[in-house]
Amino acid sequence: WGLVRGHGQGWTSPEIVGSLTAGLVVLALFVLWELRVSNPMLPMRFFRNRAFALANVASLLMFFGMFGSIFLLSQFFQTVQGYSPLGSGLRILPWTIMPMFVAPVAGALSDKIGGARLMGIGLVLQSAGLVWIASVSTATVAYVQLIGPFVISGIGMAMFWAPVANVVLSAVRPEEEGQASGSQNAIRELGGV
Repeated sequence: WGLVRGHGQGWTSPEIVGSLTAGLVVLALFVLWELRVSNPMLPMRFFRNRAFALANVASLLMFFGMFGSIFLLSQFFQTVQGYSPLGSGLRILPWTIMPMFVAPVAGALSDKIGGARLMGIGLVLQSAGLVWIASVSTATVAYVQLIGPFVISGIGMAMFWAPVANVVLSAVRPEEEGQASGSQNAIRELGGV
C-alpha cells in the first residue's frame, strides 16, 4: 500500500511511513514464523539455494524494469506526444508481442544451452533495449527510432521468461514445486509494483 500511494501522499507522511514500517515488521514476523514451524508455507532454506535465490532476484529486478518502463512509455506517448491510450498501447506492441513469437524458441533453446545462460542473455538484451530507448528519447522522438529497442527488449523479455520457471523449480524437490512456484510468482509481481 505504501509503495503504491507514496507518491501521492508524500513519502514522509505518517500513513506511508507507518504502512511501510508495518509491512517490514509483518515480513520479519513471517520469516521468523516460517523458520520455526515444522511445515512452512515458504521454506526459507529455498533462499540458500543459489539458483533459486538468483533467479528470484533477477525476476524481481527484470519485472521492475519492464513494468516500470512500459508504464512510463505509455504515459510518455499519451502526455508528451499526445496519443490516445489505444494509440499508446499499439505503439508499445512491438515490445509486448515479442514473447508470443520468441518464447517457444527460447523454451527449446533453454533445454539445449541451459536456463541460467538464456536468462542472462535475456537480461542483457532487455538492458540493451532500455539503454537504447534512453539514448534516443526526447519529447519529439520519432516512433520509428523506438521500434528497434522495443523489439530487442521484447526478445530479451521472452528469453528471460521462458526458462525462469524451470530454473526455479529445478532448484527444489518435486513435492516443493508448488511452494517454489508460488514464491516466484509473488516475487515477480512485487517487481511490477
